[in-house]
Amino acid sequence: MNKTTTDNPAAQNKDNREQASQAAKAGSRASGQSVQGSRGSSQGRQIDMIPVQARKSVSASSQGRKSASASPQGRKSSSASPQARKDGARSSQKRPSESSPSQDRRKQSARRTAPAARQNRGNASPQRRGSRPASARRRRNRIRRLLSLAALIVMFLLCAILLVSGIRRFFKGKDKVPPVITLDHKEDYVVMPWQEYEEEGFSASDDRDGDLTEQVSRTITEDRICYRVSDSAGNESVVYRDIPYDTSYKEKTGKDFPEINIDDPDAQGKIVYLTFDDGPGPYTEELLETLDRYGVQVTFFVTGAFPAYEDMIKKEDAAGNSVGIHTLTHDFEKIYSDDKAFWKDIDQMQEIVQRQTGHTTNLMRFAGGSSNSISASYTPGIMTLLTEQAQQKGFQYFDWNISSGDGGSEGDMNMVINNITSNLPNQDTCVVLCHDTKEYTVNAMKYLIPWLLDHGYDIRPLQFDSEPAHHGVQN
Repeated sequence: MNKTTTDNPAAQNKDNREQASQAAKAGSRASGQSVQGSRGSSQGRQIDMIPVQARKSVSASSQGRKSASASPQGRKSSSASPQARKDGARSSQKRPSESSPSQDRRKQSARRTAPAARQNRGNASPQRRGSRPASARRRRNRIRRLLSLAALIVMFLLCAILLVSGIRRFFKGKDKVPPVITLDHKEDYVVMPWQEYEEEGFSASDDRDGDLTEQVSRTITEDRICYRVSDSAGNESVVYRDIPYDTSYKEKTGKDFPEINIDDPDAQGKIVYLTFDDGPGPYTEELLETLDRYGVQVTFFVTGAFPAYEDMIKKEDAAGNSVGIHTLTHDFEKIYSDDKAFWKDIDQMQEIVQRQTGHTTNLMRFAGGSSNSISASYTPGIMTLLTEQAQQKGFQYFDWNISSGDGGSEGDMNMVINNITSNLPNQDTCVVLCHDTKEYTVNAMKYLIPWLLDHGYDIRPLQFDSEPAHHGVQN
């Protein structure tokens, strides 16, 4: 032990404490720099950064205190020196405020770990409360946001609709556009002279009031119809329709359609058999078109007089008409020379019918009718014989009880129509004689057929058991 230590222990202790304090401060500064450079360093690594001289000073101070307390001389010297007691008091007063390097390091470590601990406790808090309620809250919040967004969209659309409607009303202003009337037209529809016009159809609409068809008024004049309608703003529309009267009759004949004044209380449902002899010829196809237009069938008693139109027989049959034989040649001198010549002629025509239609026919009509007397000029009694043989061979022959009068060289449409219509009330069943080789007769059918239908007559083709309308045989 050196002299300074033994002679003045109090002073030595003071020096040692000052050195220890300075070493601790230096260690604290070094420790702070180390913590700022690396937060993750351990406590032992901080201790290693304290200077070696400071650790030696702390050790020497500790040894000095032990020497002073153990040496009587030291205690004596301490009690003998008032100055030393004062210095010791000052040192003891300062000691409580001073801390050792290990305490400083523990405090710094506690300050560093406190925020992390609080963060861990905060992170652990939702787990203690449970993650499921938090997820449910998030879903509820998301649904609320979606519902709010949908409500905003709906409100936006409603506002847009109201805005557009207001803009349209603003720019349109007063309604100045009249309604539109549209007239319907039936294809090929014409009004016959004896017919009344049958409405073809119409409609009316307005851009604001919509459908106005029920409000249309109709006024019929002599040959026109006036259609009139107004909308709620008072705008009026008027259109006219010309009644499609058939004018072809006057164009073809130069005459007005004849006035038919007949009183036939049995007209409704009365059967009328329209029959046509001597064809087919150049006007037969036009007649077939008229029949098809009105949906009726008649009877054709055919000949071979016009070989170029032989194929019309097939069309007649295909359209549902009845086909009968009226001889091949229609040559009175030849066919009424004897019965063999007659049936040879009939058989030849039967072959043509079968070739065209695919089947034979059991309907026939004698040239000139069963009551003709011209046959007596060639063979007396020939008609009595032929009528008997016809039934024996399985034929039904037909005469007529109404004649159109077109068998002569002169005639017109008026004559045909008048002759037929005027005799209808006189017969219970009407078998009408016509010729499809006469153009005016074919033209007359375009008017006679619709007239018959309009007045309730039933137009049919002949069948084997139909009314034969036989005449009394004259030869």
